[in-house]
Amino acid sequence: MSLTLAFPRTPRSLRPMLAAAGSLCLLTAVTTAQPGASAEAAGLSTAGVSTSNLATSAASSVLASMSQAQRVGQLFMVGTPAASVSSQTVTDIQTYHAGSVMLTGRSSAGVAATASVSASLQSKADIAATAGVPLYIATDQEGGQVQVLSGAGFSSIPSALTQGSSSVATLRANAKVWGGQLKAAGVHMNLAPVLDTVPSAAFAPYNLPIGYYDREYGFDPVTVGAKGTAFAQGMADAGVDASIKHFPGLGRVRANPDVSSGVTDSQTTRTDSYLQPFAQAVNAGAPVLMMSTAYYSMIDAANPAAFSSTIVTGMVRGDLGFNGVIVSDDLGQAAQVQAWTPGARAINFLNAGGDMVLTVDPSVMPAMYNAVLQKANADSAFRAKVDASVLRILTAKDNRGLISRGMDVSSAQGNVGWQAAYNNGARFAYVKATEGASYVNPYFAQQYNGSYNVGMVRGAYHYATPSSSTGLTQADYFIAHGGGWSGDGRTLPPALVLQPGASATCHGLSQASMVSWIRAFSDRMHSRTAKYPMIYTNFDWWNTCTGNTSVFAATNPFWIARYGASPPVSIPAGSATWTMWQSASSGLLPGGQDRFNGSYLQLRALATNPD
Repeated sequence: MSLTLAFPRTPRSLRPMLAAAGSLCLLTAVTTAQPGASAEAAGLSTAGVSTSNLATSAASSVLASMSQAQRVGQLFMVGTPAASVSSQTVTDIQTYHAGSVMLTGRSSAGVAATASVSASLQSKADIAATAGVPLYIATDQEGGQVQVLSGAGFSSIPSALTQGSSSVATLRANAKVWGGQLKAAGVHMNLAPVLDTVPSAAFAPYNLPIGYYDREYGFDPVTVGAKGTAFAQGMADAGVDASIKHFPGLGRVRANPDVSSGVTDSQTTRTDSYLQPFAQAVNAGAPVLMMSTAYYSMIDAANPAAFSSTIVTGMVRGDLGFNGVIVSDDLGQAAQVQAWTPGARAINFLNAGGDMVLTVDPSVMPAMYNAVLQKANADSAFRAKVDASVLRILTAKDNRGLISRGMDVSSAQGNVGWQAAYNNGARFAYVKATEGASYVNPYFAQQYNGSYNVGMVRGAYHYATPSSSTGLTQADYFIAHGGGWSGDGRTLPPALVLQPGASATCHGLSQASMVSWIRAFSDRMHSRTAKYPMIYTNFDWWNTCTGNTSVFAATNPFWIARYGASPPVSIPAGSATWTMWQSASSGLLPGGQDRFNGSYLQLRALATNPD
């Protein structure tokens, strides 16, 4: 039986993609002995957390697939040394379901070595640990004295104060370069920029958390807002989420909450001009905001900001209108919060309206996790807060390309860098095996086996040429050259690609003949593999060449090509929805950019159950 998942549909805004007669989509036909090279993949730029129906649907589907224990784990970001993976961090991921990791300390190992650390971390995020949802991997790459990652491939980033002397355009361009280095290292989130305003250069040496280290962009809110926002936007241009910090600001305090307790700001008010940099960055689409742990006596004298519902919910959600992910400053080893038990710290932050608990010390997570899980199991109102926070985190991950993402490749992509694709969020791949009854992709083994070896679910596809031979002949050829299937949970249904012919849109076949050809191919595949093929098409071609037949709706899942940001709305007759969606011919991942209409567990089920 085909997989049918009912999700809300967004209004149709783009005409379904249809390759004109004689032209081809990325699932490329062979027209010469040597197919041409593919276009370079374009970088993904996504600033801010989208509230589109697509992102909400994908995140909601993943949320629904998670156990309560896995949901609670998504609320935590734990530290690991930047140059290695600590055993405690592995335990936090595999036993306590941690959904995010921060690379901490200092590493001069360079981009390639850091990418290996990221890959090792991602390999722990399996079905049992995170329901197959990739980790958010973060670090602190502000510049100056606060730069975790250096070495080959990483720039020496100047301090924020020095960055602030650049123009907005120059700083944004520079930040895009720095963000690209992080992305190449498998890092998705930069816990920067600092948007705290230090009142003056004279006070800076006495402002131990910020000014002492030149972490400020300037000494007035206008400069800080403009330059900090430019940094955040440059990160987004590179495909990295920036976390603006430390709301509502640490520029006026003297002591550092990381190493001192009782740190208090006695000047900042709820309508303070020093809040403007945060408002500017939020309005520009900042996806993540970090809370300070200082007290703000003019706003809420009784609670540190991270534990204050007045500040977190009232000011961040209310006054700023921020709908993204709210992350805490360190709640693991910071001196400011040691008066509370680890469990109380996590619960207080979440009750105040926060989403992601950061503990630099991974050994603190188990106590935090157990307390949060116990309360979620016993308190329905708190459990609802947990679900809302997890949904925001999953939505942010989805917008960064970490959920339900896949790719399709052919000989045009050559030898694919599969580990890099996996690090960038790809969890499935379709690989061209054959075309007609005479062509085999020369890169098939590297692509098909390589995707599997890094942990992806993969499948093979056949490019149909109905005018050249029968459906039976092409099905047998496909099966003989990589088009088989086994219910191992890692092999997708073989796919049949249907597109316009080189000389005739419908390959010279009538609608009835085309339906018969597809039926012969499909039935042969099922009889020999126990799996009906996934059918790749677009609605215009399907409507023109099959008369929008419904005869395959009960057996075959559909992979719909529709380029743009909106998912397919026009679906072949009889089908409830699409199963796969090709949204672009190039992008963050090599080859075509694809989405699966469901959770990772549902993807694995599609690769497990015979029809």
